[in-house]
Parts: sequence; C-alpha cells; structure tokens
Amino acid sequence: MRNNEQQKMVQLALNKLKPHEKILAVLYSEGMSYREMSEISGIKFTSIGKTLSRIIVKLGDELKKMNYEMY
Repeated sequence: MRNNEQQKMVQLALNKLKPHEKILAVLYSEGMSYREMSEISGIKFTSIGKTLSRIIVKLGDELKKMNYEMY
C-alpha cells in the first residue's frame, strides 16, 4: 500500500474518533509530552496515558475493520 493510501486510511480511522480523542491522538503524533497534551486538551495529566492507550486500541480496531494493519 502506498503512503498516500496509508494516510487516507489513518485519516478515515481518526475521523471515527470523538473530537477530544482525535485532538489527543494528533497531539501525541506531534511528539508532545503528556504534560503538554494535558494543558492543551484539558484532560488530567494522570489520565493522559490511560486515555491514549484506549485511543490507540480504538484506532487499531477501526483500521482492522478497514482491513488495514498498522503494524
């Protein structure tokens, strides 16, 4: 699968997330620290790791539904 197709698949999966989940996923992909993500998103610092973990699983599930494996 070409890079452009991969980006499209990931974008489709991101669009299935709730707005706050999408924001956190994008911040994570930009390499922000948990502290920065907490300040920007308004999510408690202590909840960032668990929330991110759930979002990553959710993205993986969405991609599998589209017959695309992330890794």
